[in-house]
Amino acid sequence: MISSLLPRNPLKRHDTPEQRAAHAARFTVDTIDSASRGDAASFMMLYYAKARSVATYIAPAFPDERERDRRLRLVFLRAWRELPSLDRPEEFDLWLLRFAHDEVNPDDAPDLALATNDPVVAELFMLPRRLREIVSLRHFFGLSNDQVAVTCAVSPTEANDWHRQGLEALSLVATPRSRIRIRRAA
Repeated sequence: MISSLLPRNPLKRHDTPEQRAAHAARFTVDTIDSASRGDAASFMMLYYAKARSVATYIAPAFPDERERDRRLRLVFLRAWRELPSLDRPEEFDLWLLRFAHDEVNPDDAPDLALATNDPVVAELFMLPRRLREIVSLRHFFGLSNDQVAVTCAVSPTEANDWHRQGLEALSLVATPRSRIRIRRAA
């Protein structure tokens, strides 16, 4: 009773996790809208928010750091050029992931297993496209199941099922050492 009379700390969040997820998504959508209208500062915010995820995704294909940085810049340069054509800002993460995947070139997937120090990441490139997208959005971009569902325009149940199928498919092709990491992710 007394705690309800105490002043609330304005720096502490008092909303539910769902409200926080909705607020974060709205901020991103607003930022994407601004960037698509040519606002370079908004695009830089997107770059700083997503560059690490994209770099982690493309790292197995490019062990050389300078080449990896060059490819990362190419992904974001393409995103900057094509951002006005993005119809649904909610799909930005998936859209950006597809650019990163195009940069990796899926025809080289067998060579990725030899090029990476992380076998789980290399094996990810062997998954079918939809499963790879769902698993990548969950683990590289850190999206929740609901955010993945919105991004991929599917129901949360379908997104969860595809995520589970992706992890199961990864465990089938994974080395014994990698299977432990995949089980932790599930």
